[in-house]
Formats: sequence, structure tokens, C-alpha cells
Amino acid sequence: MQADIREIESLNYLFLRVMGQIFLTPHSNPEHNEMTGAQKRILYFLDIHGPQKMSDIARLVAVTMPAATAVVDKLVRAGLVARESDVNDRRVIRITMTRTGKETTNKLKEIHEQRLREVLEILEPEKRSELIRSFERIHQLLTEIESLEVAGAVAGKDAEEAF
Repeated sequence: MQADIREIESLNYLFLRVMGQIFLTPHSNPEHNEMTGAQKRILYFLDIHGPQKMSDIARLVAVTMPAATAVVDKLVRAGLVARESDVNDRRVIRITMTRTGKETTNKLKEIHEQRLREVLEILEPEKRSELIRSFERIHQLLTEIESLEVAGAVAGKDAEEAF
């Protein structure tokens, strides 16, 4: 079932509006505004999953390898990540978070948590619950999509191997 362009535009508009209303000016923190969204996503990804190959990072931020390399290069120059050889295969380079990167990620988390605290404190308890339930439902739907994509990829791989 193909998505209608109006559905795509509507979802994109709503997503950008919601994230903007929560995190963008006048609520953004100027201390970390110089970091791009891609840089922040990479730091969060490394924080959650540990050292990663460049191909995994490129897939995460949905860019080409050269574009991912450029973003990681900026993070390396800023001292937030480092390139390290894989202990099992020296040809493989893994991107790891430095101590400064971990401190920066922790600070970003604190900033986000503070902003979410501000948002929730404005709302009455029943509206807080409604907002949280809405995000839980969004997470549930996206998890279902992820499961379908994984299942489709496995089925596609099995079909390729059959030939």
C-alpha cells in the first residue's frame, strides 16, 4: 500500500512542528546549537550501541558513506569521537565516543530532560498522561514498522539465497 504524497507531507509537517515546539527556539540551549542534528544522532547512537563501523553510522543518519565520513570528521576534530582499529580485524575502523563525547551527550540529555520537564509541568496531570500515551503509541507503531521491515529484509534475503 503506497503512501499518498499528502500523507507524507502531513506527517513531515506534524513531526517538524512537534519537535520544533518542544526543542527549538526560544527553548533551545545555545551551548549546543552549533552541533547539527546528524552529529547529535551519531553521539546518541554511539552512546546506546557502543563503537560502530562507518557503514552503520551512514545507515543511521541515512546518508552516503562520504557524507557520514564528513560528519564524523567534524566530531573527531571536536574531540567527541575517535577512530579505532577493530581488535579482531585491523582493516575495520570503528568509531568510538571519547570522554568529552560522553560528557557532551550527558549534557544534551540533561538539556532535553529539563525541556521535557518544563513542558510537562505546564500541563495538568490528565494532559500529561495523554501526551505520554500519545508518544507511547507513536513508539509502538514505529516498532511495528521496524519489525515489518526486518521481516521483509529477512524474507528478501531468503528469496535471494534460493536462487
